[in-house]
Amino acid sequence: YEYSENWEKRWDIFLSSQKMPDENFERDSTQALKRFKLRKLNKMIRQNAEKIKQLFEQKSEDYIIYLKLDQKLKGMRNELAEELGTVVL
Repeated sequence: YEYSENWEKRWDIFLSSQKMPDENFERDSTQALKRFKLRKLNKMIRQNAEKIKQLFEQKSEDYIIYLKLDQKLKGMRNELAEELGTVVL
């Protein structure tokens, strides 16, 4: 959608609750990218959890490496969620 200039020129109606769309695109783009990253991090966390479970069942010592990765991924996810004002369960 585009904001028509006629609303201002012809009818004297202005956006009152937000900035003009031309001024909002940067913030919207940044937020969309952060939400995309959050979804990717959640997917990586799920995949890593499956790998940890497999390695633990096999009694492999390598699962410790994946546990550390899990902590790092969750830290990144929580930081990003905080920036977005999103609650992560």
